[in-house]
Amino acid sequence: MRDLAVPTVEALHEYARFMITSADAPSASWNTPVNELCRAVEFEIVNTLGDMPKLAQLNEDMALGEMAHLLRDLGKNESANAATRAHGLDPDFVFMRLPSKLSKLAGIRRQSGAVHGRKVVRHATQRHAQSALKTAISGKSAIIPDLVCIRRNPVQMGAVGE
Repeated sequence: MRDLAVPTVEALHEYARFMITSADAPSASWNTPVNELCRAVEFEIVNTLGDMPKLAQLNEDMALGEMAHLLRDLGKNESANAATRAHGLDPDFVFMRLPSKLSKLAGIRRQSGAVHGRKVVRHATQRHAQSALKTAISGKSAIIPDLVCIRRNPVQMGAVGE
């Protein structure tokens, strides 16, 4: 976890705290773990890509779906593609595969009801939390491990997630 941003680690600790203290409770709301995994991904996106001038908009307060749309839109800009390549990153990953993964995670949060501000309050299920965990951390091409790989060795990023 030393390669992760401090806010990412804090969000993952909150996720773990829920799993240790509340997961077995019959009335447990799984909104907390779903939201904490989403927050962890949001923090890592900003930590990994937000320092690049062409991607600085990621530093603004935005949700996963907004980040996905922004990255897709930026991918249409040749100067953003060139800047990404200059940083040793694969534009296909940054502007296509990553937004697809972010949209998937945003969809899990939306379907689960873990999104705040809805008229009808719904609660995420354990299945939603497991899907979010797989997409964020533990799946074959999970988001956070891919972002850590970018920071460790950006030149090899084209091989990650394929």
